[in-house]
Amino acid sequence: MIVEFSESDVLGSKLVTPGWYEVLVERIEDKASSDGKSINAWIKGKIVKNADTGSTDFQGVPTPFNWLINSKAAFGLTPILRAIGIEPKPGDRADVEAIAGKRFEMFIGNGINPKNQQMQNIQTGQFRPLRETVSS
Repeated sequence: MIVEFSESDVLGSKLVTPGWYEVLVERIEDKASSDGKSINAWIKGKIVKNADTGSTDFQGVPTPFNWLINSKAAFGLTPILRAIGIEPKPGDRADVEAIAGKRFEMFIGNGINPKNQQMQNIQTGQFRPLRETVSS
């Protein structure tokens, strides 16, 4: 078997230094959950730069693979909406697609993938609005 690596394949395997990163959400992919009882909105994005230092060492690295919002767990979207300046209130409705094209800051760490025991980038559910990058 011969495989051909895309830029995403190469960058997707790059472990980032844990920290806060400015990210750009490129697209949302809706897929049925494995039990078929809900919808998962998979968030696909990439790192723009380190939010604290301005370093572009990890520019273009895809956001962690397992970043999703489930239709039965709207609370997962609230910190992202707050990071882009929207304060959700009870009874509000939001389309996850609304975050496509948005930039905000996200903490990305490292963790062990339980399926293959390999180290990978993980999202920790921590988001904040864009700030001015502090130069080091």
